Amino acid sequence: MKRARVFPDSRVTFPTHYVSKCGIATTTLPLLLQRGQRGRTPPQYYNPHTWPKHWTATDIKSALDGNLVNPGDLPNYESLAMMLNIDLNALCILIRGCVKPPQIKEVDLESYLREHVDPKTENAEMPLQERELLLEHVNKGLARKDGSEKREVVLSYSPRGSGKTQFLKWFVHQKRSEAMKCGRVIVRCCGVTTRGKPQPLWLTKVLQVSKKNKNQQPQGSSDDGLCELIREHVESITGYLQDPSHYTTPDEAYATWKRETAWWFGIPPSKENVDPLIILDTCELLAEHEHKSLVHPPSETAEATPFTLLEAFCLAMPSPHSIVFIGSSAKFDERFSLTLANVTNIGLPPLTQDGHRSAITESWKTSMEESMRIPMYHLAGGMPSLLRLAEQHSTLGEFSDCFEAFQTAARSERIAAHDKWFPHAYTCLLASSTKAKVLGSDPIVVNPSWRDPMENLKMTYDEAMINSIGSYDKVTSRIMVPPIAFDDAAVTRPDAPILPSQLHPFLYSGAAQHFGKNSPLERSQQFDKPFLFAVYARYLLALWKGTSGGPWVPLAKVFEGALQPEQQAVMERYEVNLSRGVNIVKNSPAPKHAVTFTGTYEDAAKNAVTYLGGNAHHDAYIWCREAPLNATGERVQAKMPKEQTKSTFAIPLLLRHETRKALSHLEPQRRQSKAASKQVTLLLLVNQKPCDVCKDHVNDIVMINAAAMSNTSWLW
Repeated sequence: MKRARVFPDSRVTFPTHYVSKCGIATTTLPLLLQRGQRGRTPPQYYNPHTWPKHWTATDIKSALDGNLVNPGDLPNYESLAMMLNIDLNALCILIRGCVKPPQIKEVDLESYLREHVDPKTENAEMPLQERELLLEHVNKGLARKDGSEKREVVLSYSPRGSGKTQFLKWFVHQKRSEAMKCGRVIVRCCGVTTRGKPQPLWLTKVLQVSKKNKNQQPQGSSDDGLCELIREHVESITGYLQDPSHYTTPDEAYATWKRETAWWFGIPPSKENVDPLIILDTCELLAEHEHKSLVHPPSETAEATPFTLLEAFCLAMPSPHSIVFIGSSAKFDERFSLTLANVTNIGLPPLTQDGHRSAITESWKTSMEESMRIPMYHLAGGMPSLLRLAEQHSTLGEFSDCFEAFQTAARSERIAAHDKWFPHAYTCLLASSTKAKVLGSDPIVVNPSWRDPMENLKMTYDEAMINSIGSYDKVTSRIMVPPIAFDDAAVTRPDAPILPSQLHPFLYSGAAQHFGKNSPLERSQQFDKPFLFAVYARYLLALWKGTSGGPWVPLAKVFEGALQPEQQAVMERYEVNLSRGVNIVKNSPAPKHAVTFTGTYEDAAKNAVTYLGGNAHHDAYIWCREAPLNATGERVQAKMPKEQTKSTFAIPLLLRHETRKALSHLEPQRRQSKAASKQVTLLLLVNQKPCDVCKDHVNDIVMINAAAMSNTSWLW
């Protein structure tokens, strides 16, 4: 009796990230067929690996009926039955050529990305704010350049928390969804082991050629890793055992990838925007390893240096294919970019305040009171992941409760610079907190007492970004360090001249409890003192940069960017010495009913910032001198002769929390005290925003824009 068997498409099983053409997801387990599984899997007409060994020509004919590409050209079923037991690989090739692919399916984008990158991120369809232009830059970077045979590489290296993985997912959703649906996009996370998953074979093969691997004969290479990645991907999305012999070289692997997906998903040759694309997330893992043998040749500006495994993996990719690398510390040597690949660098800057507002309503579909949103934005430094974390803890009632929860949740994002790099991270914090202008290529100056002469460690602000210490904005020329990620607990040196909470009062929980209470005491805690510490921080940055004037630095340098142009020359006449730090004068008990604090000009401490506050005649003082002159009468920064060292004096600061006072109200404060007739050399009027210069007092009343040099000016 003949056995007639029919195996309809409904019995064919596929991976969990499949959806049918009508959009209904399958519920079957992934089908990763291995040799020896025959009998456990329902026979599939297109896959001889699933056919029982005892099948006859009649069985094979029954399985293929209705599934032949050309029913009028029947195969020799007797020969097929014979090959089933003699040459299975040859049989697979014959069957592939004469049968139709299974019913057209699609790879489900969300399920696929959830499986291969961090599942804690949002859905890929969630719109991102202030990233649309970057999507176009990525698209343009991946496009083949006319007249160029080089590889097309897009590299996005931004600090932790900048939303790289979410951007990856949105890019796939917006620009490569069709390619993803038909298996032409590979997305993998190199840091998969950090999520408790085993290290995949392709990554193991790539890491085998690291210098750190002491094995003299590594069992892998970058080429092998790339081929295995493609083979593993094709097998995963088709559920069809992929013969490794078809993936022996990168060129062959790409050709097989295109051929297999074209057959399985019915991709016509004319279909556009479905070119193969590989996207690797957290690829800093590969950038941290040097290749055992590949070396960049020496150039006029650089010595011979080893390739990184990231560069080696990119080199394995045949030209002119494209690849995207996402990572916090991933970078290419310039020699690689010049000769072997067209590399497009895509940075992800922090969100602006407008971007944050839009993210709350349009991306996260929620709401947040402006009184809550503003401090959370500044604490997070505009970093998307921290802002999302803040939003998730913004419904706990009082600001202090939300802050406590946010601070606790943000500990996992705390900047953990290696101890030897802490001096550089600390300088980045000072520069960020005071809005100092820096170039990405500038070397980071550090506290001289923290320098190790044996190591002579150097780092630029660009490199600080690569190491996730902060994000660098080329537009504003600023390094930005999220205050919530660099609190007092992150300070590893007991002799740090300034604590983060002294620059950002909300890092101290007690300040958060009193937020919004508009009183002199709270203004003192929330802005006055932090601003004076910002002045001191600016002084330290100028001092550490190295001067020939000992502890004296140009006053204009301390207030750089916060001055009106017409008063720049006025400030250049003076130098400042704040080597003794910030001196907070405590309000001494005053007579009953007294309203005037007894602090006076004479209370100004030498070589320090002095804060009086209260109802003192002046809010604060800084210790200054006139800049010395050279033989031609030009002001220079140099050590002053001993006979001139006594000509130092205090310059007062008035901290204004409202609109600029009328000149008639400022006149009395030009005197050293209310009762004195002697006037101060210079009066610095600190305002929340830029103010016009007093027409007749350009040389003696200088306007300071607090918003240009303190991250807490928003509190006014």
